[in-house]
Amino acid sequence: MKRLLFIILSIFLALLSSRSVSAAIKEPTNQGNSLIVYYSLSGNTKTIAGYIHKWVGGEIAEIKTLHAYPDEFEAVVLQARRERQENYLPPIQPLRVDLKNYDVIYLGFPIWGTTLPQPMATFLSQHDLAGKTLIPFSTHDGFGLGRSRQAINAYAPAATLLESFEMVGADVRIGEPRVQQWLSKLSLLPSAHAAEALHHTPITVTIGEVKLNGFLNNSVESQQFTKMMPQAIAMVGFGGREYYGGIDQTISAQREGQLHFDDGDITYCPQNNTIAIFYAQTDRPNLTMKVIPLGKVTSDLSPFQHFGRSATVTFEPAKQAD
Repeated sequence: MKRLLFIILSIFLALLSSRSVSAAIKEPTNQGNSLIVYYSLSGNTKTIAGYIHKWVGGEIAEIKTLHAYPDEFEAVVLQARRERQENYLPPIQPLRVDLKNYDVIYLGFPIWGTTLPQPMATFLSQHDLAGKTLIPFSTHDGFGLGRSRQAINAYAPAATLLESFEMVGADVRIGEPRVQQWLSKLSLLPSAHAAEALHHTPITVTIGEVKLNGFLNNSVESQQFTKMMPQAIAMVGFGGREYYGGIDQTISAQREGQLHFDDGDITYCPQNNTIAIFYAQTDRPNLTMKVIPLGKVTSDLSPFQHFGRSATVTFEPAKQAD
């Protein structure tokens, strides 16, 4: 009898161990090679793909159709509807990547007719994604993900599908903090970036009667600026894209900086000891002096269009709710 109980217990433990191993295999991981594949017609999904690439790295590839969609919006809507109704898969250009080399694949696309756009369906139909971890991200006009996840499951039933990211297309220029939070929630950020995403400092940016929300990241430069707050800076507008102004104290820069910006960026320029807020892309996207990103204004940036030639901008820690 004891021998029989021992055999039964051994079988039970073996089955339990097998289930644990199987579950572990399906757990999301950022240790394997990752690939970001996206289709974007208007550029909104491309912007989100850029945010993801900035934070997780890996390879990035854009899906392009062999034949372009029409320029007129209504014509695109009609063609996309016809493609869905006829289950037509438009031919796409070959991707210069081998999907066999990637464990994690981010899938980016706009929502068309409450589901995947057909160019993404073409891509999914051409590849066996069994065993891959798929991470969808989408932009839309306010109607959410629709049936996109069901469509992905239909094309890749043997893949692991993680939580989707979705955002209204009009908000993508100020959407990077939400992308960070989503990646952090899924444990997909490299450890250094995860710390930055989780430990940023909420701030309030005040210009006259206008109060805007934002955050400072966890970089060495941002920590120095945090200690200077509250900080009222006399700023001037420049080029229809930014407000900038000098500060009395100097920030010790540990990074080289960059010659480009994203909308909402709060930056420090070591060369002239200035803080800037960038609010709009223009026909002059490249900078002449390198800037170091300190954080972001996450509120609507349209008020910057009306502040005039100069403004006093106050940065201070956000007040915690009682």
